[in-house]
Amino acid sequence: MGGHGTVPEDLIGHIDPSSAKAVGSDVMRPAGLTRSTPRGRQAWRLIKGGTLGFSFRFAILKSSRRGDVRTLDEIDVFEISASPRR
Repeated sequence: MGGHGTVPEDLIGHIDPSSAKAVGSDVMRPAGLTRSTPRGRQAWRLIKGGTLGFSFRFAILKSSRRGDVRTLDEIDVFEISASPRR
């Protein structure tokens, strides 16, 4: 289950990147996980166990600065991949 891969056996479901929304300091999104495959079932167990999270690739469309803090005001999420939680 490598991050940002395209190997068919690593594809475990789908998320519409445009559905990702900021909720406080988290990113929430509806997802569909394919649990009919061994890899999908394994991913489901890892997600439920808290060891598998998600990595986002995005383009910054609009940002602002306040001192040393940069706030991403608008982003375009174009890929979401399963990845180990840290």
